[in-house]
Amino acid sequence: MSSKWIGSATCALGAVTLALMLAGCGGQSPDELKDTVVTLPNGKQIKAETVYGTLEITRGLMFRETLGKDRGMLFLHPKPGMYQYWTYNVKFPLDIVWMDEGHKVVEVYPNAPPCTSKSARECPTYGGRHTARYVLEMNANLAVPNGIREGVYLMF
Repeated sequence: MSSKWIGSATCALGAVTLALMLAGCGGQSPDELKDTVVTLPNGKQIKAETVYGTLEITRGLMFRETLGKDRGMLFLHPKPGMYQYWTYNVKFPLDIVWMDEGHKVVEVYPNAPPCTSKSARECPTYGGRHTARYVLEMNANLAVPNGIREGVYLMF
């Protein structure tokens, strides 16, 4: 066997491995991703997909048709900050909850409507008035009936 063939085979094997890894990235269903159980003030639990990378945080719940019952998305920001959210390319209304590092709710925006504009620049932003580290998005009309308001704590 020549070293040229071994080098070519190694390169081809590496390319195939990379292609298989990349193909697997887009095919995960929401249930296959890491979930965090978030307990609301009245004891109700929400199973939240946990996202923390810049791309994941930016994409959020865009392009999904629905969000399952008692499901949500928990955004873990790398450091506390004033984080604004929007509903660009989100197809259903959301309750959005901002929390500080101790999981204390610092801001709530109930029933944020989907932005129907084709231009992201025309979509309103929500929140970002208080320093937060975590943000929870869930189906609209879940926050208030389950006791979420500024000053309460969520457990996760």
